[in-house]
Amino acid sequence: MKMNNITEPHSRSMLQRHRYGHHKHRHHAATVVAGCKVNFDAVNYMPLRRRCRAPYRTGTCCPAFKRVACRFTDEINDQKSNCAGEMFGHINRFYPKGWFFQNCGEGPLGLNCLQI
Repeated sequence: MKMNNITEPHSRSMLQRHRYGHHKHRHHAATVVAGCKVNFDAVNYMPLRRRCRAPYRTGTCCPAFKRVACRFTDEINDQKSNCAGEMFGHINRFYPKGWFFQNCGEGPLGLNCLQI
């Protein structure tokens, strides 16, 4: 089933989790986190990098971020993988840590990817 929002367990957005620097899902004793099937180092980030340049503006950066992230809602929301950590790990190499959370959140369900 295709997810329409980028979310996190307990109704906290994926971006909110990464604001605090937690790049991996929280682990419980019996939880095993699998590798990600998406190679986020090979993803085309040009829609984001072309539009989102300093000084960063929400009007251009947030839609560009959604163009990249919303293609992978199922993978990012898969609590059994480390896809979210891998994607944000790559993005945080080029942008200030937490910038997208602080500026692009769309409520308790995270990013709305319905109209992308």
